[in-house]
Amino acid sequence: MMVKILTVLFTVALVVSSGLKDPQRSVSSRVGRRSVMDVFEDRRVHSNTSVSQCLPGSQLVFDVNSTLQESKRLNRHYFHCPTPEPGVPCFFYKDLFYPVFGIKGNVSGELDRFLGSYTFKVVGGGPYSRDNIRRYSEEEILKYSSFSDSATSGETLVWTLQNIPDSVNVTKEGFLEMRDSLNWVRWVCQRNSPCGDLTPEGLLDPDFFFIIEVSNKEVDRTTYCEHTAQFELHVHGLPLMPLRALFYMGMTLTTIVSILFLYILYGCCVLRQQKHSTAEQDSLEGEEDEGEEEEGGNSDRAFTSTPHAHHSLSLSLSVGDQCSQQSKAEGALRKDWWTHVEQIYNLLLNFTETPLFNHFILLVVVLDTLMLIALAFPSVSVRAGWVFSVVDACFLGIYLMEFFLKLVVLGHNYFLNHWNNMDLIIVVMSVVDFTLPLLQSTGLFSSKQTSSIFRMLKIMKGARAVRAFRLLKAMRSFHTLQVILATAVKSLRSIGSTSCIMILILSMFAIFLRVLYSQTDPERFGSIFSTTTTLFQVLTLDDWSLVYSTSSNNGAAHIMIFLVLYILVENLILLNIILAVLVDNLGLTINKTNQQIQNAQEDELQCIREIELELSEPQIEEEELHQEALRQHFSSMNYSKRKIELMTTYLRLLTNMEQTQYSIGTDAYLMERLVESSFKDEAEETIQ
Repeated sequence: MMVKILTVLFTVALVVSSGLKDPQRSVSSRVGRRSVMDVFEDRRVHSNTSVSQCLPGSQLVFDVNSTLQESKRLNRHYFHCPTPEPGVPCFFYKDLFYPVFGIKGNVSGELDRFLGSYTFKVVGGGPYSRDNIRRYSEEEILKYSSFSDSATSGETLVWTLQNIPDSVNVTKEGFLEMRDSLNWVRWVCQRNSPCGDLTPEGLLDPDFFFIIEVSNKEVDRTTYCEHTAQFELHVHGLPLMPLRALFYMGMTLTTIVSILFLYILYGCCVLRQQKHSTAEQDSLEGEEDEGEEEEGGNSDRAFTSTPHAHHSLSLSLSVGDQCSQQSKAEGALRKDWWTHVEQIYNLLLNFTETPLFNHFILLVVVLDTLMLIALAFPSVSVRAGWVFSVVDACFLGIYLMEFFLKLVVLGHNYFLNHWNNMDLIIVVMSVVDFTLPLLQSTGLFSSKQTSSIFRMLKIMKGARAVRAFRLLKAMRSFHTLQVILATAVKSLRSIGSTSCIMILILSMFAIFLRVLYSQTDPERFGSIFSTTTTLFQVLTLDDWSLVYSTSSNNGAAHIMIFLVLYILVENLILLNIILAVLVDNLGLTINKTNQQIQNAQEDELQCIREIELELSEPQIEEEELHQEALRQHFSSMNYSKRKIELMTTYLRLLTNMEQTQYSIGTDAYLMERLVESSFKDEAEETIQ
């Protein structure tokens, strides 16, 4: 230490003496100075023509107060730690870290700001608590803080600079040479870093404690002193890693696919069971018919003593033939693979049209909207952003599965619905917002490409507001909201024409009032922009009396004439025209919607009537066939004509009873639909 002090004092004396010597000896002074610099170069201490003295006992310290002030100024906010540690400064992960250092003298105690160059290293750290902090080895320090691979990534595993210039100085170990004007640190915490991919211990975001080492050895050319300082940092609000978010979204998709698979498997099992039960019933009926035929062939007396057996035999023959034909047809279809595909398609169609599925999507949309509202509060987004990111990834998986399901079921008809197109745009924007951080985290891009991705991320931060439009998906479940939105869209053309007239009148009045009253009220009419703002305020009738009172006090009371004329034209006429257009279009939209509902009901009734006619015709043909079969069968058994007529009448009555029962069920269904439509009409009239 003594040798260093003497060497420094000798150098200072040499520099001072060389400055006092005459110009004739300037050459020798330069030679002498160069020899001294060579000595310091061998000692790996860099200097230049302007160097500062190294005061005895001075040390490099981390200025916490100045750092907090600079961070607040740079980020325009400061978020405290949810669980602060005494004596450890705390900073938010997404905020820029602006470290400030000073040189403190042990004798004077004064703190002067350090403006030299230095290296910034992470030499230790631990998650969640100071008890988990450990010191890193030399290999780990090089791995976490070295810029040796800056040509490919442009950042270390833990941190990087906000704006890296094209040319920077890097030590031979790969440590970046930082200085006071180039020290905006941004935390990155990649996956292979000690602070990367942390999971929270509760609902709060994970945090990490760093041990930072700052040293000016071999990099600072403004002083001969070699300083090294170490300090602790508490960084809270570590985010969810993109790969882990992708994992959660994949788990959500896997869960939904598993539920769909179980639903399809259950539906196929039910259909197969129904087919097996139908086949068994047909086989039992066939066996009974064969037994009755054998008994009839062995004993004509027994057959003649039971007239119902003749009827069952004749019916069983026809039914057996039909069942055998149906079983053959079903066997042929069962062998065709297209039948199974059609069954799966029908099951998916029923799944997407069930009220449970629509209510589930509506619930997800409402929860997503509430989450977006909660994230608008900084106290929530800073402390629980990790959990909300997981929920957002799960919701995105649900939206993707909804899109693919409807696309498979509807095909190209999916794009014919405007609501589906709106859902598609929202999903695409959400996927882009989710994909960009995932691409950046792969580390496959150069520094320029990484900076471009970050610029895109900044743009997508504004595009994330599009996620708020997910609430519009809920409008698909509310008919009245759809009517209002459709009215607003259809009225844009008419409102646009009226708005153009309003803008022209506003511009005309702005030019006129700017010329007349720029001297009496320069604050409101001093420029064309301030005049336009004032007229827009008057249009809304917001404190327009203050505009008049200011000009009136300055001797321009006649401004009242122009203000009244402007309000009369813009507010009372043109704005009411816009309201009239909206009300008129709303009435037309409601009438059109009611007409569509009425046409749909009429079409449904027409389909039901056609089905009734189709069902009634085969019954008549079947009844004639039964009569002919009974006549032929009973005539061979020597039954009297009266018995045959009674048996035919009995069967006809049974058929009429079945048809009457079906008609009663159909009438009850129609009555229920009419009651529902009447209640809907009353509700719409109440809303109007």
